[in-house]
Amino acid sequence: METLRPTYRVLMGVPGSSNALEISQKLGLSEEVVRRARAYMAREKVDYEALLSEAQDHLNKAQREREEARRDRDEAAALLERVRAEEEKLAEKREDVLTRARAQAREIVQGAQAETERVIKELRRAAADAQTAALEREIQKARGDLRAQAEAVGDLAQRCQGALSAPEGLMPGETVELIGHNLKATVLSPPDNKGELQVQAGVMKLNVHVSNVRRGKASAPQSAPAPRAPGKGLAVRSVASELDVRGQTVEEASLHVDKYLDDVAQTGLREVFIIHGKGTGALRAGLHKNLRNHPHVKSFRLGNYGEGDAGVTVVELQ
Repeated sequence: METLRPTYRVLMGVPGSSNALEISQKLGLSEEVVRRARAYMAREKVDYEALLSEAQDHLNKAQREREEARRDRDEAAALLERVRAEEEKLAEKREDVLTRARAQAREIVQGAQAETERVIKELRRAAADAQTAALEREIQKARGDLRAQAEAVGDLAQRCQGALSAPEGLMPGETVELIGHNLKATVLSPPDNKGELQVQAGVMKLNVHVSNVRRGKASAPQSAPAPRAPGKGLAVRSVASELDVRGQTVEEASLHVDKYLDDVAQTGLREVFIIHGKGTGALRAGLHKNLRNHPHVKSFRLGNYGEGDAGVTVVELQ
């Protein structure tokens, strides 16, 4: 009715008006003619045309509402499908978040356990270091006391030697007395250009300076007397040229090596052998660390072929 143009749609069983007068008027027929034509039409025909037009309007409206309802239904179905898809995504994300949270919780627990183990090891190491430090302080104190006693004895010996002149023309086989030790020995070699000579006291062979001996009466060499009280001279006693510390811990071996080197320092030996074995090398490394700062040690090295190789450390004393 608005455009007076065909819709090209067939509506079966639905009556419709011809709209002849409206089309004629649109095509340019005189309004007077159209008006007169309408006047000739029966009242029933006019009412029928109006009723038919109203029915057509209702039908069109119903069709539009049906189309809108179909579109709303399709939109609701699409929205429901999207909601379901979002729910599935949320479920997947929730499971993923829970999985990551569990993994992070395991990592945190493992990290805490590792940190706890590290702290325990550090505490144990600190306790061991504290014990080692205390032991080292005791060792250093003992060494200091021994050096003080040795210095006192050295001063006394020097004062005694000041009143005596060094013997001249010492020959192998002569009997001499080691000044400050009350020990007799037999000359094995004459003094060299530095005044050093080799003597034998009991089972020990010593290198001493000519100023540290005086001629004695010809007699067989005698053994060293019992140790004197501190401050009245050090007794020289037989000390082996090697020390075996295999199978000991670093702490035990270090104590034995310190005692051994202190004893060796009183005999005049210039080179000794410390047998520690090869093993893992931990004992050797610990002993070498102690030897680097030892007051009696001039240098040290691993044994050569025939001396024990890496299982023996050769120590040269001051």
